[in-house]
Amino acid sequence: MTCKSEELYLYVIWQEDWTKNPLAWTKFVQGKIVYQKVSSSMEFFTRPYRIEGDDVNIGAASTEEGPYGPHALPSATIKDMDAIFVSV
Repeated sequence: MTCKSEELYLYVIWQEDWTKNPLAWTKFVQGKIVYQKVSSSMEFFTRPYRIEGDDVNIGAASTEEGPYGPHALPSATIKDMDAIFVSV
């Protein structure tokens, strides 16, 4: 994945929340993307994402968290979605 000419190596997509009502007009899913900046390094970073309808939003570089490592999943910190995206 490329983000503003910086190559990022996608590791896992953490799905934290989604539309629970199958009849809802607008459906969404949100969570965090876990990636590496250097493929040979065991440092992992996260950014939030939200997909709502046809819109895909990935958090700016200022929302990046990390580095975490050497384990890919940063324990419960990956679940911290407070105040990142405002639900509509």
